Amino acid sequence: MGRLINESDLLKSIEDYINGKKTLGQCIDDTPTAQPEPQWIPCSEQPKESGTYIVTAYDGTGKRVTFVKYQKTLKRWELTGARSYWCILAYKPLPEPYKEENNERA
Repeated sequence: MGRLINESDLLKSIEDYINGKKTLGQCIDDTPTAQPEPQWIPCSEQPKESGTYIVTAYDGTGKRVTFVKYQKTLKRWELTGARSYWCILAYKPLPEPYKEENNERA
């Protein structure tokens, strides 16, 4: 699989190349790559840390995606109320929160 590239950073690098500020090689090397989305991890592999995760669970009628806390010390998912009967099938870590970019082209 090739590199995933952040679009705004790529456009800035192209602009620098056109204006003679960077060589093509520098543009390629300096362009940060986007982080790939985490893949689903089967519940047979327990999380290494306590925290909140995105999970796919079976609720008796179908699969649902929701957020659930995992307690490492107790080695269990915190499912309460009606969700206490759900079966966790897979999980993945939460993505990084949104960070506003300083856009100098405005």
